[in-house]
Amino acid sequence: MLRLIARMEPMDRAKLLHLDRLAGSSTIQHILQTDIPDITLLVAPGRNLAMLLECSVRNQILKNRYNAPADFIARQQQLIAPNHD
Repeated sequence: MLRLIARMEPMDRAKLLHLDRLAGSSTIQHILQTDIPDITLLVAPGRNLAMLLECSVRNQILKNRYNAPADFIARQQQLIAPNHD
């Protein structure tokens, strides 16, 4: 089963300037009525490609298990609610 698409592109100055270092470059591909995460890794000489790919896979596994922003928002709204204990 396909769970992640990793695209590898050569790093150049233009791509580096437009890279969002916090959110990364990820999108969703729709394949056979299934949403598949699609990430882009910028590769260049001297970058450890195996480590980049492994970290990307581990990050996706963590995202699938626990969605920290959604959990934070839910807890915050629970505390703000007027009937809070």
